[in-house]
Amino acid sequence: MMFAGIEESPRMTPGPDNSPLRVILVGRAPIEQRLRGDAGIDLIRARTALDAVGELGLTEADDALTDKYLEEGELSLDDIKGAFPGAVRNGKLIPILCGSSKKLIGIDTVLDFVNEFFPSPEQRKPFLAKDGDTMLEITVDRPKFSGLVFKSFTTDIGRVSIFRVVSGGIASDGNFNNVTQQKKERCGQLYVLRGKKRDNAEFLSPGDIGAVAKLKGTFTGDTIVDESDNFVFEVAPAPVPVAVVAVHPKSKADEDKLGGKLNDIVQEEPSLKVWRDPETSEQLLGGMGQMQLDVVIEKLRRNKVEVETTLPRIPYRETITKKSPVTEGKHKKQSGGRGQFGVCFIELEPLPSDSPVEFEFVDKIFGGAIPKNWIPSVEKGIRNRMAKGVIAGHQVINVRVTLLDGKYHDVDSSDAAFQMAGSKGFQAAVKTAGAVLLEPIYNLFVTVPQDYMGAIMGDITSKRGRPLGSEQKGKMVTINAQVPLAEIQKYSADLESMTSGRGTFTMTFDHYERVPNEIADKIISAAKPEEEEE
Repeated sequence: MMFAGIEESPRMTPGPDNSPLRVILVGRAPIEQRLRGDAGIDLIRARTALDAVGELGLTEADDALTDKYLEEGELSLDDIKGAFPGAVRNGKLIPILCGSSKKLIGIDTVLDFVNEFFPSPEQRKPFLAKDGDTMLEITVDRPKFSGLVFKSFTTDIGRVSIFRVVSGGIASDGNFNNVTQQKKERCGQLYVLRGKKRDNAEFLSPGDIGAVAKLKGTFTGDTIVDESDNFVFEVAPAPVPVAVVAVHPKSKADEDKLGGKLNDIVQEEPSLKVWRDPETSEQLLGGMGQMQLDVVIEKLRRNKVEVETTLPRIPYRETITKKSPVTEGKHKKQSGGRGQFGVCFIELEPLPSDSPVEFEFVDKIFGGAIPKNWIPSVEKGIRNRMAKGVIAGHQVINVRVTLLDGKYHDVDSSDAAFQMAGSKGFQAAVKTAGAVLLEPIYNLFVTVPQDYMGAIMGDITSKRGRPLGSEQKGKMVTINAQVPLAEIQKYSADLESMTSGRGTFTMTFDHYERVPNEIADKIISAAKPEEEEE
């Protein structure tokens, strides 16, 4: 695979016809290496640049051109123009055209190059789609309309959806079927966007990029088709967020607006994800890096929603390591009138490591020590306390509780009294059963250039991680490791710093492991688990 980059540079000395020179970076080395200057950069005219691209790349993409190049030693510009679109379409050639939209440098060059050398809609491969269990290939010559929404954003006229026409065509004030959302939509005025301007369009053809406003149920990634069709285009799944922050509104007014504004932003960018953690009740925002999250926070502020961000709370777990002695749980309260009374005796033990459940309740009451209708109350109280935690305020798992005995009062005992008795007994028993803290361990897959492998391995080890192996593909290497979540909450920024942005990673939850004692002590001392009221 060959890389080529062309940049229009008005700072260079112009050619005889006063046209600017173009810098071309041609070769098999990654573009970053060539920019460092160790392989040199040729400053050549655009014609010579295209000749170089053709000779180095197109001869590998086209057998006929290979024969001609070997016979004649060069290729004509017409040869290059004819073969270039096919090489791009088949992935044999990847042009990298550099410029700056902010400074308006190279924009015309990029557009002209795309128009002249990229494959047209008629030349591209068919779009893959699925109708039920049937796979389809949708080509531009298909007479009925189909399109794919690839961007949406909110403007002064409401939410605008930008889509590509894949086949057929669409006119203003028509109807179509949103298959992804299973909704019928009415299309109002069509637009063609030119920067901030919107030009009215009466009809869009295959390959056109158009926009329409105020669709009620159409979002980024949706398939829109003729009313008689029901297929969905295959689209890349939304990436798993690698950077996550907890979002906290600064005031009640900000809280009221936060949900709606975040929802609007997520609809514009599918790589963002917003969800509420059921365990910590935190509102979480996930994306592909810290920079993307910073942009979202800035958008919220521009929309007059002030927020603060923190790292999400780590979902630690608590468990026990040994069997507890028989422990009494007693709730007795008398405040005039009917009182509250309930007593239970329980025993705790760890569940086997291969147990399919995280909690087991065993009833060994005999002789009516606790009436049968209040035994479920004891279990409910225990479950409530497990959810709240005992030593650090985190959920307790992998415990078997055996109910052995109890006491009750004909008048003062109740469901609530035995719930409190079960909760208190469990809390006391955990503290005698070798309670420990567990932390989530994640599988981490890091892909970097081979030169960075040593640095990545060392960093993983410093984060209490265990490297499990590596796999090399060309000049890239993928490192597999298991690392505590607490150590990699900011890994997106860490990896970018270590590799100058040339590394990527994914991570997935694997299992829970015991937290080292010195770290656990700090977490437990900082926590304030809720104690039961007397």
